[in-house]
Amino acid sequence: MVVLYHFFPTYFPNGYIGVDAFFVISGFLIAMILTRDEKMNASVLLTFYYRRIKRIMPLYYLVIIGIQLTLLSLLPSTYLKINQESCWRSIALISNIKQQGIDQEYEKMGNSITPPGNYECVKEEDEEEMDNRVQHYGYLFAAAPGFIWIPCPKHWLRIATTVSFAALIHFGSSYQVVTFSNRFVVYVGDISYALYLIHWPVYVVVNSYSWNPLTDYLAMITISLILANAIHYLFERQYQQWSRNSISAVVIILMATSMALFHKLTISMDYMKEQKFDLANININDSAWNMTLTRYATESVNIRDWQIGNFCQEDLKFREGLHRRRCCSATNGTGTYRILVIGNSFACNQGDLVYNAFRKYVSRFMIVAHAGCEFMTGTDSSYCLRGDFNHTAVLQRTKPDIVFVMSRYFAAKAWFNTTRPISEDGIFQDFMINMNELERITNKVYLLQALPSCVKGCEYKAFMFTKNGRPLRDIKDGLIERDEFYARQRILEVGKRCSKCEIIDYYPLLLDENEDYLCYDSRTNIMLFDDSNHLNIFGKERIRNMFDHLSEKFGKEISHI
Repeated sequence: MVVLYHFFPTYFPNGYIGVDAFFVISGFLIAMILTRDEKMNASVLLTFYYRRIKRIMPLYYLVIIGIQLTLLSLLPSTYLKINQESCWRSIALISNIKQQGIDQEYEKMGNSITPPGNYECVKEEDEEEMDNRVQHYGYLFAAAPGFIWIPCPKHWLRIATTVSFAALIHFGSSYQVVTFSNRFVVYVGDISYALYLIHWPVYVVVNSYSWNPLTDYLAMITISLILANAIHYLFERQYQQWSRNSISAVVIILMATSMALFHKLTISMDYMKEQKFDLANININDSAWNMTLTRYATESVNIRDWQIGNFCQEDLKFREGLHRRRCCSATNGTGTYRILVIGNSFACNQGDLVYNAFRKYVSRFMIVAHAGCEFMTGTDSSYCLRGDFNHTAVLQRTKPDIVFVMSRYFAAKAWFNTTRPISEDGIFQDFMINMNELERITNKVYLLQALPSCVKGCEYKAFMFTKNGRPLRDIKDGLIERDEFYARQRILEVGKRCSKCEIIDYYPLLLDENEDYLCYDSRTNIMLFDDSNHLNIFGKERIRNMFDHLSEKFGKEISHI
């Protein structure tokens, strides 16, 4: 279920619940294994934990080593920071500690290639329980369709899953499910641990290299199955036959190797931090150097969808339904206005520009960013995994005087029939409903206009294109998806009908000298966006003056009130 969720989130939006199902099955197996001995003593416990280590650790650390080598050799340097801390937590086996945070949210791992914290949930399995394993995999497959497509809140889905699987185990213990004991299901059960460990790293690597969505999925599935089979048959099944001393030595060697590679990752990160580049000294004729400079700049300013600048501190008051790092506030302004920046990762990415420009008018500055979700309309669950968040409640709680709606658009870019009145379009209706709500609560609304998308992994693709010195301008518009037309039409019409709103449009400021929108500067070979479609330091410099002008204009408006 989790593998299907990661590969096909649109069709299996609730597949992450498979982790909870595995917890129930694992708990049952643990209890059954421990209670089959009449006496519970130190010897029984030691034997139990040895078998767990034997089953889990060698393969676990082997995959971590593979991931570390991939980070050092195949993936761009900007992947180092996001994976450095989670890599250490995985090595130290502390990823499941609640306080450790973001890598617990296995449904939102982004470019993190390191193992999510809940891998342990599938590992509590004993080789001597083969019949039970097959039977319970059968229950898992039998019950899965009832949960994958049910549109209900996460906490209720988890409760229902836990209760249902517990009931299946209880009532099914008296029956044999022959249908689920066939060779195919046994085969899936055999490779499931290796497949579960390997599928997400494969997903990240393929996404970083591939240009075609269709080949993406074919490559992900094929490579994952090949690696899972190779790991299972060539390593997992082999070491299970080794002696206790041999397995202990292998675990120690693998753990030591992973720690040594982590040290190498840390050195690479420290090297990047220590480098001092003169951003003004750009060599127009050296495209490869300029792309390296772009990658360093992107990393140095920490532009990621869950990060917010130091000017804006975490605010637990607004954390309901959101990860706490996506809600922050600042109170060190000198003005009298409460300003809210709301949206998705664009709000985090560009919120500092708003704050710096409007700081003299601010009494309290707030950012609420709901990753992957558009504030003005609903967003597909493949992007927005928490669509039940109540934005109206946030507006009522924050009581802003000025609102900046800063979203990277997904659903808003959908086609509509331009020969029909735009008022009949459902997405436009959503925009107007939300705009009316904003204007009812606030004094001023700034709405961000849509931009063409940079293709998936565009910065890395640009880097690969120019690594041998080829100028980026030769790629022409190969990094752009011209998908903005319908969203811009909707937003333009909203701007005509609203009474307190103003449209912010970056598009003219991001054009090159030939008036082309390319996501990069064709003269300097410098990218303006990162792999997450966020503006990097160069892109933000292009639009900074716009916010200064908006601030100046706002000052003139309030001076006449």
